[in-house]
Amino acid sequence: MPVDDRGALRRWVNLPYDLYRDEPNFVPQLRREQLAFFDARRNPSFQSAAVQLFLAEQDGKAVGRVGGIVNALETEKLGRRRGRFAASCETSSRRFPIVQERLARQYRL
Repeated sequence: MPVDDRGALRRWVNLPYDLYRDEPNFVPQLRREQLAFFDARRNPSFQSAAVQLFLAEQDGKAVGRVGGIVNALETEKLGRRRGRFAASCETSSRRFPIVQERLARQYRL
């Protein structure tokens, strides 16, 4: 499901804390910094970048997240479109290839 409001963004930011809470090597990013980074009103890079975040759910529970970013300035400079993807998920989730394909189609990567 697309992350399209503040509540969904909070769930997206909090998910790694749930997924990796028992992982002794997990070093979480600060929630406040992540919320600020993905706030288009506070992050000037969003003026030139298209960003789409998704949560993967299974039985009503968030089991993964993925984000895609396409920076128009980078595209202009390189003369070709490039995108970046990042994902976190339970090992049982099979939805991420579908979401990554959707992002690639949407941004014609």
